[in-house]
Amino acid sequence: MKKLLAIIVLGLFLITPSQADDISDFQIEGMSIGDSLLDYFSKEEILNKKKKDWFNNNEFSVSADLELPSFKTYRNVQIGYKTKDKKFTIMGIEGYIYFKKDKGIETCYKKQNKIIKELSDLFPNAKKSKKRTFKHQAPGNNNIITNISFFFDPTDLYGDKVMVGCVNRKDLIQYNNLIIILRSEKYSKFLRDKAYK
Repeated sequence: MKKLLAIIVLGLFLITPSQADDISDFQIEGMSIGDSLLDYFSKEEILNKKKKDWFNNNEFSVSADLELPSFKTYRNVQIGYKTKDKKFTIMGIEGYIYFKKDKGIETCYKKQNKIIKELSDLFPNAKKSKKRTFKHQAPGNNNIITNISFFFDPTDLYGDKVMVGCVNRKDLIQYNNLIIILRSEKYSKFLRDKAYK
């Protein structure tokens, strides 16, 4: 049975640690790793939101700013999938919550810390990275990200993982954002080895 990975009061998750054992068990707005994106959006909607030249390698594609009226926690989602996969199998999901920049990045950090505590309780056996701050690795993107990762396989830091991050935007967009990310092993390794090289 699928479990809900959604922020309740921006910090509480509706699953217990004993149930948290596989990335495909978790959902963001009802969507899980391994689902077909076509179960939620039409092919036209997916391709209309596909980001052109997002990566330097075209093995994977991203459709961003996908929204549904049924979304309760996140304003929109970004989905990673294999470019040639006709089923649009979800390999990565990112759920976004936005904060006005005039409230400062600290608002995001406070929410992030609540979620990190909840995830720590949820994944007592997961390897947790240190919180780190870095510039986005995509060329031309100057946004500053502060994130932490939870690894399902402690021996593989590029395997299935859950991440929670705050993005301090350095562009003209008027919002900073909190992101909850689910990534499969294949998508994680693509992002590490091929996406921006």
